[in-house]
Amino acid sequence: MRVLSDVLSRLTIRLDEGRRAQVLELALQMYRLPLFGQFLKLHKCVTLVFRRLLSQAMDRPEVLNRMDQLLSLPVPGEVGFSFAEPSNWPGPLDYLAHWSPGGGLPDGFDRSSWNPHVERLIALVRGVSEEARSRAARRLHVLFAIGVLTDEEEAAFGAALWSRTDHSSGLPSQPYYPAFTLLSLPHPPDIDVGETVRMYLLARDFAPVVAGNGVMLRGGDQLARELRGGPAPLIAMTEEDRQAVMVDWTPKEAETILRKMSDLWDQEKGVLKAHLGSHLALPGHDLASRFMDWARLLAEVILPRIADTEDATKGLARDLVLEMDEAGACMSYATPALLYIDEDQLDRSSDRLWRGMQSADPGEVGEAIRGVVLWLMLRSRGGRIPSPPDRLLDELVNKAVVRRMPGLDWTLTHLANLLRLHPEQLEARHLAGLCVALRFLLEDTRLPVAKQPLSHSAPLSPIPVGDRPQYRSLSVALAARLAAR
Repeated sequence: MRVLSDVLSRLTIRLDEGRRAQVLELALQMYRLPLFGQFLKLHKCVTLVFRRLLSQAMDRPEVLNRMDQLLSLPVPGEVGFSFAEPSNWPGPLDYLAHWSPGGGLPDGFDRSSWNPHVERLIALVRGVSEEARSRAARRLHVLFAIGVLTDEEEAAFGAALWSRTDHSSGLPSQPYYPAFTLLSLPHPPDIDVGETVRMYLLARDFAPVVAGNGVMLRGGDQLARELRGGPAPLIAMTEEDRQAVMVDWTPKEAETILRKMSDLWDQEKGVLKAHLGSHLALPGHDLASRFMDWARLLAEVILPRIADTEDATKGLARDLVLEMDEAGACMSYATPALLYIDEDQLDRSSDRLWRGMQSADPGEVGEAIRGVVLWLMLRSRGGRIPSPPDRLLDELVNKAVVRRMPGLDWTLTHLANLLRLHPEQLEARHLAGLCVALRFLLEDTRLPVAKQPLSHSAPLSPIPVGDRPQYRSLSVALAARLAAR
């Protein structure tokens, strides 16, 4: 069954609109059938069909015309609707996250058929079932983000969201709902959301990863992500988007957060130094994820805000970053931001990023690439730091031209982001180099035709055949940014 669902989902991108509508009807039936909800192994079947259909195959008008059907679907926790494992059950509207925010509805679009379903979801957000509240809030969040709720519905959603609050945190009693997301959602006018989130986050401590003499892996650091406004790095966001989800911390508050990090590092470093630099610290492993989150918090929040604080505070931050990096935690992303507190770090930061881009470790290369782009963005956004040496951006473009692995995927991704957010950072020679890279990538990402030996399909390509669709997609995104430039 799962194989059939996977095959069907892959076919949807080749179907015409009528056939896609039939597949959507099938997906809706699968969602409602008790059989798929009762057995955990069948949850994935429903996920596969909805995910590719809504995120890749159907365009925005098609989905809007059938939104009433999607909104009518029951949510886990709703009376009469149960699942073997609610956390693994798909939320179809989650697959619309790629839509442009605030796009709204086409002129003259009649969405009256949605009204009873939106009212039901708002009522569920006010209800007693935690799972139903969370799922209903997620659906309404998507509708709010893409700009299709009425003013009255937005106000009712905000009131419902804050109708049940946790007595200790003061935040809505919504499981799995990060605090930073509340900053961008509607709320009653008498609630100061920014101050409530600020006090809640400042009162929390970073979770330890060391238990006794061993390492207890926990994944990424959720508090670090909350403090900086979510998992997305600054280099992938506009300044407006970032301000909408992040508390504007004061220098004193940034120092408080820094001291919490430093104190925990001092407690744990004796054990962690034996593990950092090992396979446990490679990206994709929990220990590496923790320190990548710390590097982003230091680079994007703490170091820029303590630039005018006392020398002792600056020294504490500098020593923390350098000590973690020397211990084996990858701090490449944070090294450019050290220039806010110590311009003498210019050569060291440049050399660190250069070495990172030459590494054979994919995670090290990716962090170095992101560090170079962060340096350029901080300068572009008025950061009081020296400009990066030309050789760093030149090398980044050269990696695309020669299609150097590992890290080619991050090279293409972040060059496209740089063109989207700060195209002025790229000079004519960089643009010419990217055009050359795209000509090579056009050949390198070709797939073999039927009955053709794999060796005859882009035989000199450094990209494995199975990865070529991904790299073709990244190349197309970069080409689109160059064309817009």
